[in-house]
Amino acid sequence: MHSKEVAITYRGQMAVPGAVEYPRTCWQTADKSFCWNRHPGQTLATAVAATGSANEHDVQSMILPLVCGSFESLQESIMNITVKVSLISRTSIGRVGIRNHCRGVDSEGEAANFIETEQVLEIPGREALYSFVIVRGSVPVKWSQPLVDLAWNQQVLLHEPCDIAPVRRHFSRLLSRYGIVTVVDLLGTIGDEGRLKACFRKALASLPLPQTHEKLIRYFQYDAHAESRRGCPASLKGLQIWSKLEICHQGYFAITLDEGTESVVTRMQDGVFRVNCKDCLDRTNIFQSGLAHIALQEQLCAVLPQYGDSLIRRLSRLHRRLWANHGDRISLQYSGTGALKRDAVRVGRQTLLGLLRDGRVALTRYFRGKFSDGWAQDGLDLWTRGYHA
Repeated sequence: MHSKEVAITYRGQMAVPGAVEYPRTCWQTADKSFCWNRHPGQTLATAVAATGSANEHDVQSMILPLVCGSFESLQESIMNITVKVSLISRTSIGRVGIRNHCRGVDSEGEAANFIETEQVLEIPGREALYSFVIVRGSVPVKWSQPLVDLAWNQQVLLHEPCDIAPVRRHFSRLLSRYGIVTVVDLLGTIGDEGRLKACFRKALASLPLPQTHEKLIRYFQYDAHAESRRGCPASLKGLQIWSKLEICHQGYFAITLDEGTESVVTRMQDGVFRVNCKDCLDRTNIFQSGLAHIALQEQLCAVLPQYGDSLIRRLSRLHRRLWANHGDRISLQYSGTGALKRDAVRVGRQTLLGLLRDGRVALTRYFRGKFSDGWAQDGLDLWTRGYHA
């Protein structure tokens, strides 16, 4: 959904016309926060320029930015209307790592497993695109979960006293990039997760952020494990109502495309959901898929008001499959396995086959974490940060 010169979806909101002289190379226009060959690319351009055989701009024009993430696009024809839905995700290189080896934030406020996901709606024949952006990332305080023995669950270690500076840097970056931030905290309320949740809430309450007539950061907590065990319909209904109201408040991005005239932005997304659980994988993907489904419904009702409700019911299966595949890919990058509880996304409920698969995935994560993830972490550090082996 991007050309080398102009972003035509939500990311286009970041562009400032006239800020840089043209022509610009693909390397220059790339968002370096998500550019996985940033370090080797900059090293190559600087080294070649230092020899005098070519200038830095010429070298940059030959470097193609690399992105690590997920992409899938599905389309379906319903009632003579073709609807195309795409998911584009990209992982930040600010704090790259493997599950138990990379948690929380660093001193610069970069969160582990920070992923930006954009859902794009396209209806061929109608010259317009609609998108909705959502992010996930590790709980943005300093914490770790070192593998000290062969125990199944490793203890969460909080770095006390809590350093507010990295938390402030993290949220200041989110506010400048996305606008209003709605934090959705899916951690449990007891045990290690309860301690981590309390530390996070305390850090948020202590942030010295500028305030306007409305809060720039909103915090919402939902104990996903406890609520799923309770199976309370009223709680789920309340969650859906809250989610819809927040999405209506944030909005979504919309742009009309016309070959004869300039593209016109008709709507802007004024904020973003930042969703987290402990790993930012399984529970997070379930919740994000629900938010994305509501956003898709709002967009369809806006562009096709006479068919919106019927279309979303017919598209639900496609949308669930899209997000289930997305969850597996994101989980593979951070944990080395597919996602847990993916049946909750793919078919809307947990199945016996899904429970058996979850057992296999959990065992695989355990053995990878104990015996092989350390090598993967070293490789990621070497590539993205230039560490010397």
